[in-house]
Amino acid sequence: MKVLKKIYIVSILLLWVNYCFTQNTEKSKVKINNLKLVNSSALEFSPAYYKEDLVFVSNNPINGKTKVFDKKIKQPCMSLFITKKDRKGYYHKPEPFDAAFLSKVHEGPMTYDSQNEAIYFTRNDNKDNGKKPRYVGNTNYMKIYAATFNSEEWSAPELMPLNDEKSDACHPTISLDGEKLYFASNRTGGLGGMDLYMCKKVDGAWSDPVNLGAEVNSANNDIFPFIHEDGTLYFSSNRAKGLGGLDIYYTRIDTTGNYIKPISLSKPFNTDKDDFGFIVDKENKTGFLASNRSGGMGGDDIYSFTIPENTTPFSDVKLLSDTYKTQENGKNERLITVFVIDRKSGLPLSKAYVCIASTGSQKPAVETAGDNCFTMITDENGKAVLHVNLTNNYFVRINKTDFKPNQMTIMMNDNHNEAIVLLDKIGDTPTAAVSGGNGEEDPTGSNNVKKAKNDRVYQLRNIYYDYNDASIRFDASLVLDSLVQILHEFPDMEIELAAHTDSRGNVPYNINLSKRRANSVIDYLVSKGIKRRRLNAIGYGKQQLSNECGDGVPCPPEKHQDNRRTEIRVLKSGGSEGKIILPNRNRN
Repeated sequence: MKVLKKIYIVSILLLWVNYCFTQNTEKSKVKINNLKLVNSSALEFSPAYYKEDLVFVSNNPINGKTKVFDKKIKQPCMSLFITKKDRKGYYHKPEPFDAAFLSKVHEGPMTYDSQNEAIYFTRNDNKDNGKKPRYVGNTNYMKIYAATFNSEEWSAPELMPLNDEKSDACHPTISLDGEKLYFASNRTGGLGGMDLYMCKKVDGAWSDPVNLGAEVNSANNDIFPFIHEDGTLYFSSNRAKGLGGLDIYYTRIDTTGNYIKPISLSKPFNTDKDDFGFIVDKENKTGFLASNRSGGMGGDDIYSFTIPENTTPFSDVKLLSDTYKTQENGKNERLITVFVIDRKSGLPLSKAYVCIASTGSQKPAVETAGDNCFTMITDENGKAVLHVNLTNNYFVRINKTDFKPNQMTIMMNDNHNEAIVLLDKIGDTPTAAVSGGNGEEDPTGSNNVKKAKNDRVYQLRNIYYDYNDASIRFDASLVLDSLVQILHEFPDMEIELAAHTDSRGNVPYNINLSKRRANSVIDYLVSKGIKRRRLNAIGYGKQQLSNECGDGVPCPPEKHQDNRRTEIRVLKSGGSEGKIILPNRNRN
């Protein structure tokens, strides 16, 4: 296939048919449905999330009139459209996205940066603000443009610095934090056809694009990327050994810090036709893709998909509701709960990848783990539960977008069943690596442990209370018993116990109640042999609610309970930074 030199050649020479397609394979139970209220006999493809709605590309005539007719491809030019979702979740008849993006050249796939109220989109190179195409030689290349919304209107699209004069740049996708932009290009230096590239925002400016390399790209066309908030990169490719046409693949960072070999989504996502423009929601349960598969309404159609509960389409990723089982169960199996925490803020990190690889009887390290890992994703509390076999050693690597990876080891003779792993955000002051809970040196070879600054605060876990009560509940005692073990292990550690109440009751009463709660925790810790001078109690009353349940706001009991909490913060680490391992304890 000739290198892509015109806008969306992959979408032009496609089949045109007239009925709705619904697929529900017995094997996968994944439901794929044609968005018949959105699609037409024209081209509809590359869906993108925009707030609560969906933006896509189409060459369907606007308001019944052709925008501009491209004589070279004998089709109307393509524009951005939006379809809005109603309260029942249905998408309705599309309309032009915004008049600011109606030009006399092709507009293509876009991505929305919710952090900065900006969009990045493909447009054929042009001059006079889209009134005329701009040619280099005989070619009108694709470029990536940016526009921002200033509360009233969109700014005029601006050509991004990542573009190359004599090549195409297209199909942008932005990371959730707005700091990384991925796109496709056929610029010089690639591996062949279109390759995937990434650039970062550094001090407000975009870095030079970096090719994602042979781990991701092929000698064929690798296009239509989508970066999920959990760090998974989806894209389409017509590489060898696919089902036919463009197939959808995904990749992510493995235990070595490199991309895994791209994995095909297989059926029913992929067919023997072109399947591309894949996007999926943050829960990995619903999403959209474009395809010219049999049974559509036009050349390219947009399809929605739904993944049933307790099902995941991705062979190497298990959500927390799924269970990771080792080869041998029963007496040889135990659970290890990992909490992933932002070192600087002390907040739990959701959507972090906890990748565990068995190394058998060998010492756990990057070399022995390789890329054969089983991946868990942390929940909103930064938690992932690992099932391990007592007869094996394990290497564990923790990754999250925009954070430096960290790692730990699990040894077959280790009796710990919980671990807290702290991640440093990229750009923050680096800290030393530390040993794992088994006493082994860190796999990187560094064992230079430094104490954290005294004013640094980490939030570990919360302790909850019954209404109008300051006594320690059973579930709180389990947390505190783990804290006791940590304090014994690090005798220089000092902590603050900040107690809070819900909104019910007057201010003086709640201040007093919160102080009693904080002191009850201190009394419990002192009874376990912890010196009182290492403990500081503060009662905030109802001044710092964790949700919307303020005075007079009707809320269910569980939301009020979320506010009745004591937050444990580490004021002086005592050498525990990096990883804090919680010892095994009797839960009976």
